[in-house]
Amino acid sequence: MDNNKKYYYIYVRDKVYINVEVSFLPLFFYLYFKTKPMGLFEKRFTWKISRLLPLFVVRVIRVFTFTFTFYKKKRIFKNTNSQKVITSTFCGHLLLNLRQGENKIFNFKAEQVITDFPVCISNHEVEKRINTIIVASTCKIKPNLLDWDVKKRCLIEEFINIKSQSYSTNNIDVFYKDALPILKDLMFTKKPDVLNYNLYLNSKLNLLDTILEKRIINNEKYIEELKIIKRFYYEIRMKLKEINKKDIVVVFSHGDLWEGNILSNKRYTFVIDWNTQGSRTAFFDFYFMMFMLANKNSHFKVYDNKWILSLDKVLENSFMKLLNEIKNKNNNTLNSDLIENLNDFDVYRYLFYIELSILKLECREVNSDKQLKDVVAWVNRFILFEDFNNGSREFFCLKENVSK
Repeated sequence: MDNNKKYYYIYVRDKVYINVEVSFLPLFFYLYFKTKPMGLFEKRFTWKISRLLPLFVVRVIRVFTFTFTFYKKKRIFKNTNSQKVITSTFCGHLLLNLRQGENKIFNFKAEQVITDFPVCISNHEVEKRINTIIVASTCKIKPNLLDWDVKKRCLIEEFINIKSQSYSTNNIDVFYKDALPILKDLMFTKKPDVLNYNLYLNSKLNLLDTILEKRIINNEKYIEELKIIKRFYYEIRMKLKEINKKDIVVVFSHGDLWEGNILSNKRYTFVIDWNTQGSRTAFFDFYFMMFMLANKNSHFKVYDNKWILSLDKVLENSFMKLLNEIKNKNNNTLNSDLIENLNDFDVYRYLFYIELSILKLECREVNSDKQLKDVVAWVNRFILFEDFNNGSREFFCLKENVSK
């Protein structure tokens, strides 16, 4: 981490930049063999004949096309210096520019991922994010944290070249076999906390109210969307206040657990991207994963009955499967009160809605408009699912009553 040399990364596509010093053949080799978890080159072409091609041929074509595009941009850069670039003092082959502003630099030869925090991110925020990763390193399924330096605004982690997983609600038994043990391991990375239900609920609702009020003041063009969010959570508040519950279980949580962040083969399982790690209610990661799974085959802002039916078909049964997994694997270490406090499908779902909106709204993203639209998309999903689950339109009608 003592190298002060500047490295130039040229933009190619989809927030992917390549080090200008990398030559054609080594780049082709690294992209083909060393980018398994990224999914950059797996998508089939739209032309019909591509369906007949083996996946490795599709990958060869896509990697070659990408590498050749880089090669052309590299020549232009050397001649005119006119290409879009990101500079860094860290050497790697590939750079991903992430939505919270940081850059992930992949050094495939050294098998390292370097997170480089640019100067646009405050020192306080850099320290906060690095501390989040340090805490996450207590989880046994996280890749190793190799080094970090708050002053140099970076951290270095082990790069895991294993393909990400793919699950389906149509083959839910595979999900149960692979994902439920991961969820259980995450929940018990640290000893769960049993907290007063009303105190925890009020603290989260007050925090969400404060965030939304600030957003309404600072985002006049999205005031109607913010009113939808606020009205929805008013209804959730009423439902949760009616519930007579003494305690709630809070656990270690990943915060962004979906199939793309699970790397697994026959020997190893890892979970990556820990920027959102924190303490949340016991089934936060479960509900997040289930909503993402049900929606995987459609655009996130497309609302239709297909994904709702897919989710409703498996959600409660999956919850009970995970609960039984917890009971069976931890029957000697968990007391009966804690187990009893876990057994509440609706309460933990409602709390997940609140905690996810807080998480999304608190994240410091470069594009704040996109961030707010993402939250609105999530809330619209919650509304539609609750409508379907309740067999009514009481939540859906919120869109028509935001001015009340």
